[in-house]
Amino acid sequence: MKVCNLCGAIFDDSASDDCPDCAINAQASQSRPIKTKSRNAEGYQAPSAAPYPGRSQYIPSNPVSIIFKIIGWLIIGFAIIAAVISGSSEQWQLYSFAIAAVGCISGIGFIGIGEIIKLLNIIANR
Repeated sequence: MKVCNLCGAIFDDSASDDCPDCAINAQASQSRPIKTKSRNAEGYQAPSAAPYPGRSQYIPSNPVSIIFKIIGWLIIGFAIIAAVISGSSEQWQLYSFAIAAVGCISGIGFIGIGEIIKLLNIIANR
């Protein structure tokens, strides 16, 4: 049995010296110990139980992302309230729909920017 240094695949001695998974010569792998990866029949490696092994599960919060999310929800709330108030008269119903639509789209945009900032903060703290 030969073990590939690069990917940890195990293959027969009767096969060529090249790994069938990554096509790297595996002759040197017989002399050095390596860490083998656990793979199932399809070659899929299951992820570890913890998303960040050896690290705490605490994800620091970013105040900028929280502020953007709050602003987004406030914009959505004020747009719906303004649409309801302005839609009470018949001549302003089309405008009230436009107010609600633009306010909701803007609010969702702010919430999305807040989520992006939060994800970038998580990536930066890895």
